[in-house]
Amino acid sequence: MKIKLLSWILLLSLLFCSCGGESLAPPPQDTKPTETASAPAQPKEEKKTEKAEVATEVDQIPLALRLTEEEKTARNARLAEALRGKKISFIGDSISTFEGFSNNVNYNPTIGENAVYYNGTRKGFADVNETWWMQTVHATGMELCVNNSWSGDRVTKRGIERAKQLHNAAGAKPDVIVVYLGINDFRNAVTEAQFKTAYDQMIGGMKETYPEADVYLCTLVYTSNVSDYSVRPQNVVKFNAVISELAEKYGASVVDLYNGTGITWKNMQEHMADGSLHPSYLGMDKITECVLSALAENYLK
Repeated sequence: MKIKLLSWILLLSLLFCSCGGESLAPPPQDTKPTETASAPAQPKEEKKTEKAEVATEVDQIPLALRLTEEEKTARNARLAEALRGKKISFIGDSISTFEGFSNNVNYNPTIGENAVYYNGTRKGFADVNETWWMQTVHATGMELCVNNSWSGDRVTKRGIERAKQLHNAAGAKPDVIVVYLGINDFRNAVTEAQFKTAYDQMIGGMKETYPEADVYLCTLVYTSNVSDYSVRPQNVVKFNAVISELAEKYGASVVDLYNGTGITWKNMQEHMADGSLHPSYLGMDKITECVLSALAENYLK
């Protein structure tokens, strides 16, 4: 029995030696966690919660509000000097009419039947000197050649022919022409294409008749007064784009009343004598300032 026991012990010893004395247990594993590269944490984007500041840059202020009264007076004095001896004519709709002027045959024999909106009593507007076009005449010192404006008229109705009747009864032609026409086309659902065709013909005929005149085309002021309820007031910008395009075609200047007057649906009541279409004293003043600024841009360089 002892011999067998010794034999087993000897056998185990031999086996241990054959392994080189190395432990049969698996090597210990490194338990240190492997570090992986990670992107640095990004700060969370802060939400913008502050209200936008009121813009004060000059180019964001409506044109009619940029100058002080003293600056306007000085500018007008320079304009009067630059435009001395020149004649000015106007063509428009009801916004530019006044009894005894826009229908006075002493200015032009063809305007006697022109319909008039401002007749001296309507909406308390009694003084022709408060109209935008007469203020322009006085501020610049130019002579009124003709005001061929017709209440309710459109470019697509009589505008093309009236644009050739801007000389006075003596045959004298205007040096400057201001066109403020198109709001009745817009209000009565004349299409953009129809308006463009007629306006193109109107300005083309005007330039042929008065090739030496400097022409100023007024964009249309926002209005909620529409005769056709399919018309969307905000679409007036499409008509204004047509006016700007044709001004470039014919080398005319743009008087940007839409942006320059600062008249919007929010303040329309205070600028319109009837609340929606025909300017009050305040509205007339804003239009005048835009026209004078456009004249100054060209004549006071």
